[in-house]
This record gives sequence, structure tokens and C-alpha cells, in this order.
Amino acid sequence: MSALIDTSKQATGTRGVRLEIDQVGKVFGVGTAAPFEALRPLSIDIQPGEFVSVVGPSGCGKSTLLLMVAGLLEPTTGVVRVGGKPLNGAMTDVGIVFQDHLLMDFRTAQDNVLLQGIIRKLPMAPVRERTRELFDRLGLSPSAAKRYPHQLSGGMRQRVSLARALVLRPSVLLMDEPFGALDALTRLQVRSDLEQLWMTDRPTVLFITHSVEEAVGLSDRVLVLSPSPGEVIEELHIAIPRPRPLALGEIPALADYSKRIYDHFARLGVIHREPIKTGAS
Repeated sequence: MSALIDTSKQATGTRGVRLEIDQVGKVFGVGTAAPFEALRPLSIDIQPGEFVSVVGPSGCGKSTLLLMVAGLLEPTTGVVRVGGKPLNGAMTDVGIVFQDHLLMDFRTAQDNVLLQGIIRKLPMAPVRERTRELFDRLGLSPSAAKRYPHQLSGGMRQRVSLARALVLRPSVLLMDEPFGALDALTRLQVRSDLEQLWMTDRPTVLFITHSVEEAVGLSDRVLVLSPSPGEVIEELHIAIPRPRPLALGEIPALADYSKRIYDHFARLGVIHREPIKTGAS
């Protein structure tokens, strides 16, 4: 298990593994009078080190998909393979970030992150070194590291949550609306920080979001889901060089990719566009 924090890995290497989602679907209440299909069977083949986002309207099954990939929810159909092996039970070599930071209130920011090493009974010196590195790269000062979650801003708490997910250098990173509760400026900075950290080790990332611009701005590939029950209606390969600028508006191609996604949502009735009125009434 200590290999998870091996610092000899070159910065340009790919730590990620192949993640295969093979005809995975979910129906709640199977065998009852009112079963609910949350997600239609879908297949996604995520290559080692690839950053893939799933974007779609509320209730389309995005979070359900992530929980099944993590092994925290059993699929009704299909199988998840990690590195070519079927996933049976909860994934272990994984970092997970949710919209809620889920930090322990009685532990300091630093101790929340170090807990990952304690639980796995790893040598703590490299875990402490990695924690200091992540805090520095995420703009968390030594004094902030000693504070408790209630003493930190929302943005700082989510940075700690990200550090906790990355401290053991996982091969897979799963993220479910991780920036949804952040203000716009903090969201921009944390998004940029995430990209820089991901580029260092290149874990395989499955990123769930409602934000079209965020999905396009971060990803190698974006999968667009329909309203419930979710199914893939388009797959976009994002040909934008990295690292990407903090202000995504500087990238003309971003608007084109985003428009394609918004056009799908307009066609499906997820969003409604009012005609623009010009001239005097």
C-alpha cells in the first residue's frame, strides 16, 4: 500500500489506470410495483490518465453513475473494470471529492488529510511531506493547516477535501460537483489548481458537473447525458491545449463546444431560450 505515495514517479508520468464502464445501468426498486430507472445502461472507456466529465441536468443519474464506479452502489446491469479487473466492492486506490467537503469537525485541516495514511497504516513521514506539498500548491498556509473546518472558508475547506483525495496519489480520482458550493472567483482558482495537480500525476478522472463551461474547460472528453433516465446523447473530444487559462473566455473554441451542449439541452427542453427583442417596442 505504501506504493500509493511513491514520490519517485516522474512528474510527467501517468499514474492513472484504464476505467471501463461496460453497459452499467441502475434501476431502483427492482421487483416492486414502482421501479425507477435512474440510469440507462451506458458504456464509457476511460483511458489511463484521461480526464472525462459527465454533464447533464439534475436527476439524470450522474451521481448514481459515480457511486457505482466507486463501488459504493451496486449496478443493476453491467460491470465496472479497473485496470482490466472487474470491480467487486468499494474501490480502494481512489480519491473521491463530493460537493460537501465531508471533513471531520474535530480534526484540524492537516489531520483530516493525514487520516488517509493512518487508516491504511502507512509510513507517515512521506504522507506528511505530501500533505505539506499539496497545501502549498493549493494556497493553504501552515496556519490554515492547524485550523478546524469551522474556522476555514468554504473554498479552503474544499481545497482540504481535494488534498485529502490526492494525498496518496490515487490512480483514479472521482469528483461529484466538487465546486458547486463555491463562489465564482474561488471556483475559478480551485479549478485551475485541480488541473495543475492532475497534470503532475495524471490519475484517471471521472468528473460530474452541472457546469457546461467547467466540463469543457477541464476535460479531455465530455459526455452529455439526457434527462432522466440518463443516457449519453453526445461525446465531445476537447481539443484545447493545456494548461488552460484561468479565464476560459480567452479560448474561442470553448464557446463552440459549450454551444453544442447547450443546443442539446435546448432541444430536450432542459433549458428555454427566449427570443432576443431588438429595436423600440
